[in-house]
Amino acid sequence: MPTTLNTANKPTFTQLVDTFKDSKNFVKGDKVSLRLSGENLHTKSSRLSRWGPTAKNERLQKRAKAVLLVTESLNEHLQKAGLGRDAGAKLMLKLQSRGEISSDRITVKDLKRLNTEVKTKIQEHITHSIQEFAEAGIDGFMDENVSWKVSDGGAGGVIIAEKNTGEKSILKIDNEAYKIADSAYSILNTFRTAVGENLPFDVPNMVLLDVPDNSNLYGECVSKIEQEVKSLQTDLDKAIKGENLGLAKKIEQKLVKLQGSSHRDGMKQNLVKHQKVMKFEMVENAQQGNLLSPEKKLELLRSNSFGQSVGQSMVLLQFMGFNDHLNMGNNMANGSNFSNIMINEEGRLNLIDPSMGQVQRKDKSIGYGIDTDSLKDKFSGATNFLKILTATSPEAFEEWMAGSLKMDSKLGFSTGDDNPISNVLFASFSPPFEGGTLFYRDTASNRDETEQWKSIPESSKRLFAINVIKGMAEGLQMLSRNSESLGEKLSDNGLTSHDPKDTLNHINQGLEGLDFNKLDEKLNRLTEIYQNQGN
Repeated sequence: MPTTLNTANKPTFTQLVDTFKDSKNFVKGDKVSLRLSGENLHTKSSRLSRWGPTAKNERLQKRAKAVLLVTESLNEHLQKAGLGRDAGAKLMLKLQSRGEISSDRITVKDLKRLNTEVKTKIQEHITHSIQEFAEAGIDGFMDENVSWKVSDGGAGGVIIAEKNTGEKSILKIDNEAYKIADSAYSILNTFRTAVGENLPFDVPNMVLLDVPDNSNLYGECVSKIEQEVKSLQTDLDKAIKGENLGLAKKIEQKLVKLQGSSHRDGMKQNLVKHQKVMKFEMVENAQQGNLLSPEKKLELLRSNSFGQSVGQSMVLLQFMGFNDHLNMGNNMANGSNFSNIMINEEGRLNLIDPSMGQVQRKDKSIGYGIDTDSLKDKFSGATNFLKILTATSPEAFEEWMAGSLKMDSKLGFSTGDDNPISNVLFASFSPPFEGGTLFYRDTASNRDETEQWKSIPESSKRLFAINVIKGMAEGLQMLSRNSESLGEKLSDNGLTSHDPKDTLNHINQGLEGLDFNKLDEKLNRLTEIYQNQGN
């Protein structure tokens, strides 16, 4: 039987590869090529000699349509990776000119070859981007015409350094955060290069810098901090004289971030003690998730791509050990945090301030890393959850959905042990407060989104939950299809508590018997229902 994929919903390049990767390369000695008949992309023997002119022409057209479909999906895939608009077409021409793929068709073997090349291209792009950012250093942000301003948000705060040209960078001076970032970015970059696919989120580039106390750079950093302290003290005096107590409180908080307090070191003490600075790439044209307008939040809850990005990110971040963005399960003590997620106009996620816990690593040292053994229960829960949803009746599914989103005086919704998306639902639909929930309340700025929160339609909640589940399924499939390279590279990385290959094998075993096509059909039907209810 030929492999077939319906293309009505414009499949991604990854979906094309996943669908046809196990198809035969040859049938009775003939190459198997892809053909697009109407909306169905399918495999067929490449031999045309036995067909008459009309039939032969029709089949050539179907081949050409398949080539165009693959080219368009490849262009979009590489553009999302930051490689340019027509990078996919250019890559295909390059491989065709070298005779590495067919020039007039796409065979199954060609698709696999393209996938290998694409992964290499993305890995090279990631490596180049990291190196380029690291080489720039922070020297250019020490000039007299560069302003250093302390951010309003964050427990420890960051410095926003801005040149008079408008170019900005984020600087953080916190030794413990430095250690976390060192491990987190090591794991992130290992993960990105092992997978070689587009991830559902971005993370700004970061470089760790040593600033010895006998260097000019050290003196310039200290001077810049002292200038900002002096400026804030002047602003504080003005706020107190003007009896603007809310503003005075915010300025005092910024001064604590710079100078420290009786119970915590500030940036200056951290610099003096440890001589280390982190420089982060500035996230442009995006806002923290909890600070988006209420109207934008309501729009995102109905966006299929946003909900699916949240669900897929939840799975991948859980696997990487990141614990302060989107968390899986029902442990509300370590909740999902939209204040650490920048979101642009299109709903793209950009993660800031990565955090993770300490573990005993395989070499018996204690440090920040992934507790790979404890992940087994979480991922068992996720795969069992998907199997139950796939097998359950539509009526039972509706009942589960209603129970999961039922308001509760304590937590806002059901947090049953069998619900791996409880944590994300909690952060998305909890009553507003000054923290990491999506809907926000801040008494200092007189911002309160309680009315908008109350107005969230039930259909929007259900649609969002369905899309998170879809994303969760895709995240699990991404881990599975890259399990071999992930296991090897993370094992070499050394920042895991146990052999990551065991955890990935455990995930693969949990996915055995799960019918993703049947699950998709059920979720797609519900998506259509809830979309129509909101129109």
